[in-house]
Formats: sequence, C-alpha cells, structure tokens
Amino acid sequence: MLRSLVGSEMCIRDSFQGPLKLYRAISDAVFPHALWEGTGAVAGRFIRSDRRLTQPAPANAQSDASDNHRLFRHRAALTPLQHEKDWLHVSEPESYASEMRTRHQLIRQAPEQVHASSESALSATTEALDRLLCWLVRYHPTRFCVDDEAVHTLTPGYQHRFVRAEFAGQPMLLAGLLVQDDFFIMQERPDGRSGKEWWLSAGISCFSFDLVQKHGRSLREVHHPFVPGFNEQLHRGMHKLFGALPSGQILWRHNWQLTAYPDQVHHDLPFAPFVLTELHSSPPFNENRDRAGSLHWRAEYQTLQRLPGSGGMMFAVRTYVDKLAGWDRWPDVAFAAAAAVRRKHKGMLHY
Repeated sequence: MLRSLVGSEMCIRDSFQGPLKLYRAISDAVFPHALWEGTGAVAGRFIRSDRRLTQPAPANAQSDASDNHRLFRHRAALTPLQHEKDWLHVSEPESYASEMRTRHQLIRQAPEQVHASSESALSATTEALDRLLCWLVRYHPTRFCVDDEAVHTLTPGYQHRFVRAEFAGQPMLLAGLLVQDDFFIMQERPDGRSGKEWWLSAGISCFSFDLVQKHGRSLREVHHPFVPGFNEQLHRGMHKLFGALPSGQILWRHNWQLTAYPDQVHHDLPFAPFVLTELHSSPPFNENRDRAGSLHWRAEYQTLQRLPGSGGMMFAVRTYVDKLAGWDRWPDVAFAAAAAVRRKHKGMLHY
C-alpha cells in the first residue's frame, strides 16, 4: 500500500491543476469544517496540518537507534480547540442526511450492538446529551429544533421528531440519532490497588469501533494490546491529562488509516451486515488496477472535554473517508500522507 500511496502522490503532483484561489485561501486551515466540504480532502486536511511531515529534516539530523525511537514514539498530539463552533461538524444537507440514515438504521435495528451504558453513567450521559443539544441550538438553529418534549431534525432527507422521554434512560441513543459523530463517556473508579482509573462507561458507536467489546474496560484495557506501545508511551500521560483537564476546555486530535473500503462502517464490525449489502473478507485492492483509485484515506477527528457536573470525560469521534484519487487539487495532502506512511511504525500501520 505504501508503494500505491507514493505512486498516487506522484500522479497527483504531476497532474495538479486545481483552483489556486481556493487552495491558497485554506492552505493553512483545518477549520471551519464547512470550508472543506466538497473539496475531496475533508479527511486529508488533518494530516496536512502536521508541518513536521512536509519540512525537510535538519542538516545535522541523526538516524541512529535513539532517533528512530523518537521518530516512532506515539504521541496523543492533543491540541486546544480555538472555537467551540468547531467541536462538531453538521455537514451540508445531502451528506448529513445520507450518513444519518445509516446511523438511524443501525440504532433502530441493532441498538444492542452500537450502544452500551452502565447504570452509573446515567448522570454523565444525560449531561453529555444536554451539552450536545445546547450546541445544536446555538450553532445550527435552522437544522434542529429543541423543546421540552422533543428534538426535531429539520434537514431534508432526515426529518424526525424524537420524543425526549423515550430516551431518558439511554441519552446516548438520542445523541447518535442527531449528529454524525460517535460519543463515548469515561469515568473514574477505584482501580483495586491504591488509586483510581478511567473506564469506558457508556457510548454510541456506529462508525468507530465495536463498543460492546470494549464497554466496561479501563483506559489501559481499551487500548492495550490493540494500540502498540500504549502502556509504555501514552497511558501515564493520558491518565494525568484526564485528571488535570479543566472544564470548558476542548482538546482535539486526529488519527488516520489507509483502507480499500469507501464505507464509513468497517466491514469487520459485527453490525456491518445491517447497512452494507456487500461485505469483503479481504480488502478489494488490486495491484494491477489504478492504484490511487483503489485506496481511501480514513480519518477520525476526535475531541475531548470534561463534563463539569458529573466530572466524566466526553469524547466525540467523527469519521471521514477520502478517495486518494480525489486529492488531485491537493498535492500537499498527498505529500503529507506519503510522509506519514513512511514514518509510521510498522506496528501502528498493521493496527
């Protein structure tokens, strides 16, 4: 796949004839989200924001073992979000309606496979839903109507009236029916030794991962051994961050994955058959076909914030998928992506 991405990078560079006015206008911007709709690089915009990938190495750079350890060291790479309006992304109507119909189908037909919540999480999940509703009313008053009895989605192609009382015991289900993001709640509990640990107490996951499999696990257990090096390089720092993050501060990061699938729902997730008519046991990648046309760039835009009332941590995860062949107007996206693949540790590439 690396050869394929590098090949597409060269192809995109050689054929770049995109609108320079648009390119220059957003050359340094990741936000606002709407600026990137229809550009073909709504997922790739995040990787291009990492300037380390496009800058040449210093003349005195060393390539010994210690430098390799530094190069491949995992980092959470969390950054303060400058504007609250960028917390979530309600897409333009057609894209929003399409993705929300998929989520609606999953949540209505297989709620036990995409949703999980512990009894002790009710206060935090209720607070999280209230946080979401306030944001929707403030930033998208023409797309949502919220009153004491119901929440109305007003986008053509996805118009619903959700009675709030029906979700009183499962607030995350309602959250998942309103926006394209998945949500997760982590809370503190005694760790059985002398301190406390953060654990996954609730969530709604249509596009991210198998939530039911990870529900109830600690922060360490959610990531290890699935994320190589998490225990050694990330766990302690993340635990400290969770304890120190002040209310009102939103942090964001992103991750990425090369995939042959254009779908937002992973083909290996247990609930995929509910919404995908054709499942692949192996990626439909053909080395003899147009390589750029066979690959996609999957990115997750993740945010983290503390819920001031319950003290829980609220994660929001938005999934985007670009066709590599759609980067013809964005050569720097292709360059940054190729550099990211080259520099990624092989264990993380496999993950």
